[in-house]
Amino acid sequence: MSDPYPKIIVLLRGAAHELFALYGLSLVPSAACALPAKGRQVLGTIGFGGPDMKGALAILADETFWRSIAPPEQPKDDAILADMVGEFANMLLGRLRNAVLPLGAEVATAIPSAVCGTDLAPHRSSVAKPDWHMFRTDRGPLFVRFQVAFRRDFRFSEETEWSVRPNEADLVLF
Repeated sequence: MSDPYPKIIVLLRGAAHELFALYGLSLVPSAACALPAKGRQVLGTIGFGGPDMKGALAILADETFWRSIAPPEQPKDDAILADMVGEFANMLLGRLRNAVLPLGAEVATAIPSAVCGTDLAPHRSSVAKPDWHMFRTDRGPLFVRFQVAFRRDFRFSEETEWSVRPNEADLVLF
C-alpha cells in the first residue's frame, strides 16, 4: 500500500496549473519555497473534510498579483479583493476535490475566507510534511499551503470511475 500524500500533491499541482491557466498564468513549481517578502498581501483559505481525509488549503500572493488577474471592472476595494481570493481558494479546492472523487475519496468543502494585510507572516509547521508550495509566474510568486491528514488505512483507488461528473466554472463575482 502506498502513501496517498505524494499522489494528492501531484493532483493539487495539476489543479493549480489548470485553474490559473484560465487567467493567463503559467505556474512553474519551485523546488525551494521561501515564504513571501513583506508588503501588501492577500490570503485565501478553505477547509475540507470527509471520511477519508481532512485539512485546509490556503493561497497567498502579493496584492499586485491578485489585482493583475482581477476583472478590470472590479472595484479597488479590499473587501472585494478578499472575496475574489477566497473564491480562488474555493475553485482550487473544488478542482482538487473533483480529481480525488473518482479515486474513491469523499471530500466536502467549507466556506472560504480571506484577508488583506501587510506583512502577513504564515508559519511553517514543524511537524507536518512540507506544506507550502511556491509557484513562479510572470506576475510574481504564488504560494499554496496544503495540509492534509488521511484516515490511517486510506489509499487512493486505482480505478477511476465517475458516478456523477462535477461542474467547473470560471470565477463569478456578485
